[in-house]
Formats: sequence, C-alpha cells, structure tokens
Amino acid sequence: MRRLSVYARYVLSVAALLMAGGTQAASVSFDFSFENDGDLFASSFGTVTVSDAVTDQLSFQVSANTAVLGSGADVEQFGFNLDFANAVTLVSGTNSATLSQDDQVKGRNSDFDFVVDFGQGQPFFASVEFVIEGTGLNLAAFLNSELSTQNNKPDAQFMAHIQSTSTPGNSESIGGVVPIPAAAWLFGSALGLLGWLRQRAV
Repeated sequence: MRRLSVYARYVLSVAALLMAGGTQAASVSFDFSFENDGDLFASSFGTVTVSDAVTDQLSFQVSANTAVLGSGADVEQFGFNLDFANAVTLVSGTNSATLSQDDQVKGRNSDFDFVVDFGQGQPFFASVEFVIEGTGLNLAAFLNSELSTQNNKPDAQFMAHIQSTSTPGNSESIGGVVPIPAAAWLFGSALGLLGWLRQRAV
C-alpha cells in the first residue's frame, strides 16, 4: 500500500510540473473547428496562434484555411475572451485594425470580451496579425478564458468572421475552443487515483 501511495504522489508531482511548464509556453496554436451553426468538420477552417513572448503583451496571428474557405477568404473580424481584469489596448494590427470591447462577431449572435476589426475588401487578408497590451497580460489570460454565449448557450472562446469566400452565402463565422491540456487531464486523473487509494486505506 505504501508503494502505491508513493507512486500516486509521484504522478501528482509530474503532472504539476507539466502544468507549470505549460503556463510558460511562449506560443500556442488552435484550430477553428466549427462554423456558423456549430457544425463540426474534419478539416480545420483555420488557425489562431497566440504568443506572450513580450512582457505584458499578447500577439495573435489568425489564418483562414483557403483550401476549405476559398482563395478569396478575407479575415474581417476576430473575437476572443480573456480572463483578465486590467485595461487592454491594441498596439498594432493588420490594415489599421481597431479594437472594441463587449462586442459581437458578425454573422453570429455571440458576445466576446474583445473584437478586432480589420476592415473588408481588396486586398483580401487570408492571414492577419495584431498585438494587445495590458499590465500583467500573459498567455494564461487567453488559455483560461470562459466560453462566450450564443442565445444563452455556451459557444466559443474565439471566433473569426470570414468574408468573400467560395462557400454558400460568401460569408462564414468560424469558432473554436481551447482544449483541456493533457497535463490537466493527467493531474485530474492523479487526484482521482489518490482519492481511490485513500478510500482503500481506510
């Protein structure tokens, strides 16, 4: 029994180290996994890459998958949530981007903490970038953000509006969520194992 308890504590320690290491990552990428009505597809509609390589800043690169959305895909807006209480300002962005708070992404009734607008029209931008700044801002603010709601239902942590695509209606709202890290799953599993071992010891 003592060996199992030592093993459980070892698993917990490894999981905690993995989770701590994950918060120090300089850059992470996630797929846009669903569109408009929440339909899931095998192919990603695009990717968002977020980096906190600069202190107090988050840089975003939002890319549309033109193989799925068409060669004329134009990223018009990007909405996202943050777990962050301090003020946030836009430092730079593609095509004189503008930042609004507590706004909706076009084509979907879903509120986000922040929406960046890149404009619409020629030239098309299949990939856009922007940088935001705030005292104490880091990657955890994005990774730990809550889901937005659409019609009072959980929706997405980030979403883009793509204009001038080859899909029906020539417009798509694509969204995604930050998946639970494997380290967090391991940590939860280790806690469950420890609880089971304690029950057996009683």
